[in-house]
Amino acid sequence: MVAHPVLWLVAEIAISTFVVGFTLPSSFIRPASLSLMVLCLWQCLPKCVEYMIRSPWAALLGGYAVSFFFHYLDIALLSRWSFESGGPTSGLAKSSASPEGFRKMQSGWSVASRLQFGASLTFSFRFIGTPYEVKNVPRFSSHDAAYVPSRSKFLIRTLITVIVSYLFLDVVSYSADPEVTKKFFSMANIPIFTRTEKISAEELFMRFFATLISGIAMNAVQRGVYSTAALFCVGLGINGVKDWPPFYGSYLKIYSMRNLWGIFWHQTNARKLSSISHFLVHDVLHLPRGCMFSRYFRAFVTLLTSGVMHLLIDIAAGIPIQRSGAIRFFCTQFFSIVLEDIAISIYRSLFMKGEAKQRAASAKEKAVGAAWVALFLTWSTPVYLYPMMWRGALGLEDSTVPWSVAGFLVKGKA
Repeated sequence: MVAHPVLWLVAEIAISTFVVGFTLPSSFIRPASLSLMVLCLWQCLPKCVEYMIRSPWAALLGGYAVSFFFHYLDIALLSRWSFESGGPTSGLAKSSASPEGFRKMQSGWSVASRLQFGASLTFSFRFIGTPYEVKNVPRFSSHDAAYVPSRSKFLIRTLITVIVSYLFLDVVSYSADPEVTKKFFSMANIPIFTRTEKISAEELFMRFFATLISGIAMNAVQRGVYSTAALFCVGLGINGVKDWPPFYGSYLKIYSMRNLWGIFWHQTNARKLSSISHFLVHDVLHLPRGCMFSRYFRAFVTLLTSGVMHLLIDIAAGIPIQRSGAIRFFCTQFFSIVLEDIAISIYRSLFMKGEAKQRAASAKEKAVGAAWVALFLTWSTPVYLYPMMWRGALGLEDSTVPWSVAGFLVKGKA
């Protein structure tokens, strides 16, 4: 009997919890257990779409399997977290004062304490409330970083987020039209510059619209899942409100590509990607720290690794490797950041003097920046997005939500 992919995901979590909680950073068990993690991932990904049926559900399950695998690479092998030290021992993860101060993650030497440490660390993608909290974790208030809402206010707001996310995804899924997908979102429609004579204004609008809606939909899926978990954990008293800060930043920050990926977008992969890039660039290739080339090369390795992660998620979703545009998309984002940095540097040298170079962006500058982000994503996103939509063009049931409220209401009126 073949094991359900969810069981392989559970096995990943269990291995990570026990290895990190009960072994020393120098233990041979840590690298040896990596083979078990590879086995779990290898068994999980190809079976996701078979068992989960719908591509979005398969991608979600596969996404968590990939995330926990790379997270293990970081906490067990690269940053080398230790129960004895209550933190990383390799120096890859830098300590910084968190809003709550420095909080020990271990509270004793019992088996229960080690299990709690291992489990807490395994599920701590952003290391909330520790000295190693990732940068740019959104706060509950943009005006007061220390503000934490009351439990009741948090639960109500989180429930509303879950409901709104569900309804939005329902409407998007219900309104999907296979014929429109075939006409505008095929693999042949991905290039722009090689087919400028064939592209109509209607196609450009649909391209922009698909990019916008898919971004909001992905936001709704991830924010909805996170909010559901927060509702459960805070509602049952497993965690406090402070342990569940917002998943995404403010939409008002999307006026540069750096802000899009470094401030607005969720930072659950930030630490693991940073650890991997630092290890490869400085420990393997021995490039010097602090120089401009190393900084940009780290950024490239970070986005390339992210592309590999999302390629694996595409495989889980049933997208053939040759169709996936994940690696190409994320590598393209690196070049957008380089172009953006060059443009900003030229702009500041020509139009800003002295302290003015350090001021915050003006409203006009933000508007120009937002337009740049929209244009670049409209051009670059389809290589990653359109392969995800091919199943919809086949008329397969790929709705993200299990029950359609929109469908019920429409059929009720018919």
